[in-house]
Amino acid sequence: MDNKKVNENIIEGRNAVLEAFRSGKPVDKLYVLDGCQDGPVRTIVREARKHDTIIQFVEKERLAQLSETGRHQGVIAYAAAYEYSEVSDMLELARERGEDPFIILLDNIEDPHNLGAIIRTANLAGAHGVIIPKRRAVGLTATVAKTSAGAINYTPVAKVTNLTKTMKELKEEGGILARSKRYRDNNREIIKRFKKMGFKTYIDEVHQGPIITTFLFPEDCNFTFEEMYDYIKERGYAIYPGKVTEAATFRIGNIGEIYKEDVEKLCGIMSEFLEAR
Repeated sequence: MDNKKVNENIIEGRNAVLEAFRSGKPVDKLYVLDGCQDGPVRTIVREARKHDTIIQFVEKERLAQLSETGRHQGVIAYAAAYEYSEVSDMLELARERGEDPFIILLDNIEDPHNLGAIIRTANLAGAHGVIIPKRRAVGLTATVAKTSAGAINYTPVAKVTNLTKTMKELKEEGGILARSKRYRDNNREIIKRFKKMGFKTYIDEVHQGPIITTFLFPEDCNFTFEEMYDYIKERGYAIYPGKVTEAATFRIGNIGEIYKEDVEKLCGIMSEFLEAR
């Protein structure tokens, strides 16, 4: 009898992996059988790309090495033990405390014990968060959480695609505070314009954060979410279905290189869509 303990952060099998993505579970990396063109596998790859997950196409021998159950069905996902935050969450935390942002940026930290120790130190030093790159770095594994001695529950950790670019953007924009202001201004404009078009926010203004805005999908309308999604996507923008509510909702993200003109274009596209119904 095999008494090997199964790693809860490794997800194997098509249904389990697809459900992990659709439920919003943070997935650091996806391994896919190279050359597999099955419909379910293509769907999983699409979901992974939507979530900006690192995808590696590998031979079946590699999947066999990674598999702990022997029933991977061509896909294995490595999920994070904890939810990642956004850089904006750290900015908001600093604002709430009335402090200048204190953020630690790391690169090439591949040992989970080292990352856990740094998160613990960051918490003791009063840092508002830690930023790590998506590649060349360990994610939020169970070992990281354990080594942090609980600090991971109080210190936000964000993952970015390009660490150098993130630092450059912050510097060019006038620093972290300037970016935080842009996020808040964009968020207010999105809410104002969408309310004029008849949409209602899911979260009240007091509790609404600046990064993701959730709107209630209209009950009495002559279009579906899919029609609205496709219309917007065909014009170079994107909205997303609500995932964390039982109510019918959709979300608009406001993170990264999104500026006032982008908000105006998105609102214009949405207005055109409604007028055409």
